[in-house]
Amino acid sequence: MLFKQVLKWIRDINLLLKVKNHSPRTLGTILLTCRLASILVRKKHILLLRWSRPPLGYFILNTDGASLPQGAVGGGVIRNDNGDLVATFHSFYEIGTNNLAEIHALLDGLSLSLSPT
Repeated sequence: MLFKQVLKWIRDINLLLKVKNHSPRTLGTILLTCRLASILVRKKHILLLRWSRPPLGYFILNTDGASLPQGAVGGGVIRNDNGDLVATFHSFYEIGTNNLAEIHALLDGLSLSLSPT
């Protein structure tokens, strides 16, 4: 889908470029026309992760953060030793990097964990 959108965009901005949707040389033609070199991308090994329950009587905090030019967001979940959901949270952090959003989410989760119920 994205590939076809890129081809459409290239056709729209450069009428001299003759691109056929099903041509196996389409990407090479585009790169050549734009004077770009192709690069090899190394495949990464897939690492399977699975969630582990915390020890008996403990809780686990999972957080994540992300950013866009419009702002940074983060959130997370807290689960007990049975894997039951105890709390969820999310926040908008204004402008910032994804690392800053992840740190804020971690701090929010720790703050939530320490607050009395």
